[in-house]
Parts: sequence; C-alpha cells; structure tokens
Amino acid sequence: RLSPQECVEWKTVRDGTLDTSAPQLDTSLTIETGVTCWDYPCYATMTAPDALCLAQNSVMHSFLEGTFVATGVVGDTYGSAEYVRDELLYYTDAETDETQPVHVYLFWYGELSEQYPWWLLSAHNLSVAAQQNYSLVYGYSACSALNPAYCDSWNFYWSGEREVSGSWHWDSRFMVSEGECSEDDGDDSLDYTYGDNYTYICVDFEIPENYSDVTVLEYADRFRGAYQISVDDADEGQNGIPFWTKPANEYIARETYIFYDAFYGYWQIDESLNASASFVCHSDTPYPEQCRPWYDEDTKAVDAYLRIRVANCSELDLLSSSSLSSQHSSNVGL
Repeated sequence: RLSPQECVEWKTVRDGTLDTSAPQLDTSLTIETGVTCWDYPCYATMTAPDALCLAQNSVMHSFLEGTFVATGVVGDTYGSAEYVRDELLYYTDAETDETQPVHVYLFWYGELSEQYPWWLLSAHNLSVAAQQNYSLVYGYSACSALNPAYCDSWNFYWSGEREVSGSWHWDSRFMVSEGECSEDDGDDSLDYTYGDNYTYICVDFEIPENYSDVTVLEYADRFRGAYQISVDDADEGQNGIPFWTKPANEYIARETYIFYDAFYGYWQIDESLNASASFVCHSDTPYPEQCRPWYDEDTKAVDAYLRIRVANCSELDLLSSSSLSSQHSSNVGL
C-alpha cells in the first residue's frame, strides 16, 4: 500500500526484549492523517539539578544505575550540565583478577553536535568527547531538555557475544529522577538463601527433532547437564551469590559455569566467569531458574527450548566422558 495510514497490521519489536529477529503484531500502532499530534511542553528553559538518580535499568547495564552529581562543567553553547557517577566503579576480571576503574558520565551531546542533540551515558566526559569528536556511548536519550529527568525514552546497546544482530533497545523501566538515590532504588538488598536443593542445578534442552539451528544443537551438547555449587567460593561470588560449575566432559574439554554478574546485572551460562555469555538473562532474582527471558549469543530468545531445573537435579545428572552416548539422543532430540 502506498498510503501508510491504510496499513493496519503493523509488526514491531516487543518492548523489553533483546530479540529483534521476530517482530510481533502491534495493535497499538496506528498512523492517522488530518489530525494534530500531542502538544508537548517545552523543557528547554528548565534548570538542571545538582544530582540525579538513575535506576531500574533492564537492558544489561546495571552499572549505569546510581547517583550522578554535577561536575561543575557546563557546555559552552547552551550551558547544559555534565554529571558523573558519584561512586567510582571497578570491574574485576574473573580469570586474571585484574581490576580496572569504570567511569560513567552523563552529558548533553547537543553542545558538540547539531545532528545529535541527545543526552549520552558515556565512558568519556564532555571535554574528552569534544577533543576526540566522538564518545563511547553506553546509552542515550534523543531529548533536548536541559534537565535529563524530563527525558523519557532511554536506549541501550546490546550486540551479543558474536556482535551480530546488535542494536539499540528502548528500556521502558529505566528512570532518571531529580535528587540522590535512596536505598530502595538499588538492587543490592536482595534476600536469598540456598538450601541443599541448590547443590546441583540442571540445564536441559528440549529441542524438536527437526530443529536445524546448528549453533543451538552444538550448545545443547556443550552446556546441558548438572552444575555443582561452588561452596568454597560462595562468599567471593557476585553480591555474595555463588556460581555453579560443570566439569569437563566428552562434549567440552573444560569447565562451564552458571553465574551472576552483579556489575552488569545478569545471569550467564558460559565457558568462563567473565562477561562473555553464551546464554544471558537479565533479572533481579538471585535464583537462575526463576530468570526470564534467556537469550543466546545472537540475542535470540531461547526460552522455548532451554530449561534450568533445581527440582530432581542431583549428582546423577553430572555428565562424564563415559556416560554420554546413551543420553544424547533422548535428552537433546538428535
């Protein structure tokens, strides 16, 4: 149809998902002619506060949450404020144990570019962005208000492990408000305990016989089976949350893990304890079997065939190099 208003079956990417491969029917989207759009108020003359609270991020970037304070630096053209996270963050590589500082700034890029009058969450401050003529961006809001608390639409990038099908995702939960964050704005107060039933956690793959995705079939072999809790390292886990380890076996000659990355705020299943997930799930829950939705490294939703099981998971489900052949066809569906 040559007239877009005549189209009534629009498909859009579902809010809150990282999977852009399967748009769904969106009955809320309409295009009309001969009408006047909403009259939005003008926020350009509002004064920016001394502090902002960034909270409830749900697109894999929990380290962007927290109190941001004005640095005293303002833009030369419009006088917009620059902010920095008040508490410097550090990220520790789980394999090398090396720790590096992570800086997070918030500033209005409209001071530097008429093409992108947007608020940016960046690894660089305004001065460095001006010197480099670019900025490493964690998230953005295409908003011209001088007070970012009035910016409603925030977008964050996720590309998956293999950096294919990456895109910016609107985070409908993310909030920017005036003033410092309170204790209730964070997720550090999760209440959790792990009883004996969490000694082992099982990963199952329920794959149809005619399923043709080679990557998924390979991962079914690599990551299925029981994972044992690392009791000795529980206190060293992320926010006190332990990780679970599956020993090397016939399908993979190294250990694999289920673990929570508190820095980024998501659960992972992978071959290392770094932020390089083969499967990933963002959730506030400290229990991996309750986490939804799960995605593979290509950011495709996998809840249809991946199951994490605590009930009836035991030492008997541990895979070994001598006990796999008979289980292969019945559990994986090959």
